[in-house]
Amino acid sequence: MTAPTRLRPAEVSDLPFILRKELEYMKTVEPDAHQGWLAALDLNLEFWIECLPRTLFCVDDDGRQLGYAMWTLEGDSATLASIHILDSHRRRGLGRLLLEAFEQSAHPTGARVAKLGVHRNNQARLLYEAAGYEATGRDGDYVLFSKALGDPPNLLHAHPYFTSVKRVPSGSDRAERSMGSGSAAPIPTSE
Repeated sequence: MTAPTRLRPAEVSDLPFILRKELEYMKTVEPDAHQGWLAALDLNLEFWIECLPRTLFCVDDDGRQLGYAMWTLEGDSATLASIHILDSHRRRGLGRLLLEAFEQSAHPTGARVAKLGVHRNNQARLLYEAAGYEATGRDGDYVLFSKALGDPPNLLHAHPYFTSVKRVPSGSDRAERSMGSGSAAPIPTSE
């Protein structure tokens, strides 16, 4: 059984954690692309900053970071750009929690389709398949997946975090989160 966790929006202070976990991923799953990734580090950092409003963190009761999910929005498609769970907390349902949080956060912004790409050597593809994602093709070493999000969720029964997603009035397609006091409600998890 996993200790209680909660979701919260990403903060600028989370960027070092994101950097460490993305670097760890590159070294272990895609070592052949590691040098190219390092050469593009400034571009990666710009991307992570751009995605902060669409990045969710899973933290424990003490606020320690356990993982995150980061996504982009283009038209009616939301693309999961990255999802990472600490090795010590894998296989406890947190990846599924973050994947569902991504879908529930993206849907109220107008997204009708969730997309992602997963490296052929990454076992996370099993999580995506179990969550109803279907393979739609390949892009180099990546298997591409998508899932229809269907009708808008019943927000009366949704977690308070997901009901706070709103459209940015400037005409941008980017999502903005407002959680009032900045607190995140607990989400118990177990597996």
